[in-house]
Amino acid sequence: MKRWSMHYRNFIIICVLIVSFAALILVALGPHHLPDKLPVQAAVTPSPTNQTVATPPTNNDTADIDLFKLVQEDKYLYFRVNENNQVWDYKPGQPIWYSQTDARFMLAIDVPYPNRITPKQLEILRNNIAITTTTGEPVSFTIMEGDSEQQLIISLKGTPNSDLTLTFFSADQSQIKPFIIYYMKPFDYKIISDRIPLLDKAFVFSKENIVLPLSVQTHASHVLLFQFTDEVDRASVDEHFKAILTNVNWSVDWVDNRTFNLVLNFDHKLEESYLKLSASGIRNARGVELKSTNYIVIEPTDTKGYGSYDLSTNTIAAWFNTNRQYDEIMPSSNDNWLLASTVLKKAAQSQHLYEILDEQGNVVKQFDFNSLVSPHWLNDEAGLLYINGRANSRELVLYDLDTDSTKLIWQTPDASSQILGFAIEPKSGVIAVAWGKSNSLEIYELHMEILRNIRDSSPKRYPIIGKLACNDTPCSYPLEWLNDNYLIYPTNDGRQILNIKLEQSRLFAKTLVQTKYSLFGIIPYRSKNWAVAMSKEKDHQQWIWSDGEQDITFTTELVIPDQEQLLKGLYGNGSTALFYVHNMGWYKIDPSARTTQLTNDVISSLQPELIIGQHKGKLIIGLE
Repeated sequence: MKRWSMHYRNFIIICVLIVSFAALILVALGPHHLPDKLPVQAAVTPSPTNQTVATPPTNNDTADIDLFKLVQEDKYLYFRVNENNQVWDYKPGQPIWYSQTDARFMLAIDVPYPNRITPKQLEILRNNIAITTTTGEPVSFTIMEGDSEQQLIISLKGTPNSDLTLTFFSADQSQIKPFIIYYMKPFDYKIISDRIPLLDKAFVFSKENIVLPLSVQTHASHVLLFQFTDEVDRASVDEHFKAILTNVNWSVDWVDNRTFNLVLNFDHKLEESYLKLSASGIRNARGVELKSTNYIVIEPTDTKGYGSYDLSTNTIAAWFNTNRQYDEIMPSSNDNWLLASTVLKKAAQSQHLYEILDEQGNVVKQFDFNSLVSPHWLNDEAGLLYINGRANSRELVLYDLDTDSTKLIWQTPDASSQILGFAIEPKSGVIAVAWGKSNSLEIYELHMEILRNIRDSSPKRYPIIGKLACNDTPCSYPLEWLNDNYLIYPTNDGRQILNIKLEQSRLFAKTLVQTKYSLFGIIPYRSKNWAVAMSKEKDHQQWIWSDGEQDITFTTELVIPDQEQLLKGLYGNGSTALFYVHNMGWYKIDPSARTTQLTNDVISSLQPELIIGQHKGKLIIGLE
């Protein structure tokens, strides 16, 4: 009898092993090898410990509807998987996939009109749901009603990376409706090219909705390598690019089932000037559609030149040609280096990506995004001073071009404050730093520090010099030198001029309504820097010029159209000051004679949009 019991026990163990092995084979084969209907399993009462049920709202009861019966008969509109704010909808009979351990599942039940789900019916359904791995381990989840009363939202909580069984039970738990939800590694991709500068950065920035346009040469082939984390459906690749590359010559060269080269050839500039390129919409071999927020923006352009226009001699000098698009160029004090920036746009904010170029336009240094804020070249050294955006704008840092190294020059007294702006006096090299911290209303109390040079370890500190509202992060603050002893800076009360020797400040242009400035700028003129403001009326203009010590106020009579945007910025050198009126041209302004005069110099053919900087009496321009 004892021996018979032992044989019986061994027989039972062998049967269990055979059944378990068969189940593992079914799971490993995937959805295409599964039977149409799963075998009915013994009903298991759902464990209340692995789910959290939200309290349903109260509604008036209507006709008695068996929600489990609707689910069991596949009478639902869709089974939705939500991951990283991207959704995939599956219809009855389709394999369901997920990738994230915090994925959310939404079942939209098709309730016959005019019936409505009652709180009681919904509660019965929700209390009879269980999730396990396909090997039987329980999975924690929460469950709640969706925006529509016909939706049920199930949120996973730290799920293991494995296939799942989501089981609905009838109210008496005599029947079940299982959903097998298959796990796959996240389906993602990247674009690579060693021939298109900054493409890797542009691809990463796009996830934050920051656009960095990539300029490429027209009448040339450009190869982009697409790499996926899973095998892709080749037919979907062709469908995808046929839909988005309607005005571009393209071809696909496959490397393997996860990788291909996309070859683009732009015969001409695009009608919309740019191309947004993404792989979203391409399907993997399982049929799952890629949904990614990463993309690149390509701008096909002809070779572009950069150079300078000398205001004194009315001559243009070409510097270099490139297909790169720069929005600002700042030459170093010794003219050996160029700091070039590209504007990155994100909603209403604009930030810059900086590079250092040599005289031939070759890139010698690239800076990480948001690492440089308001950079300035030092006067007599191959150094760049900037606010460190990676340190919450608390640090003033020097980059040494000769040694390719950085050094901390100054930082704010406490962690809750930030540098709002700084300026280097062109002749003496004295550095003024404005800093402060905001209150709950985002109002900054402004403080000032004056450093004699980058080695000054005991700067002179000024008390609170004003208040300034700022909603941007980080807050950008246009602090500028006029001349040796005078600084100009904005406050809530208007622009102030500070005499650093007398430690006194006064309001600039207090006779003008500052909100009606049509033009404002700091320009070099007759060996001084001048703060210039103009307020435009219908048939005349009011001007105020100030070098800190003296103000010159006068009126000119020039009929200018009402649109404010028709006026462009002020530029000047030792003997000439200019401003631009759209469709009228460039005007010279003489504060001594108090007159304006249309100019016919070479600059008359120069569009102000081409001006991207000013240096030593020269305008830095893009050459068409």
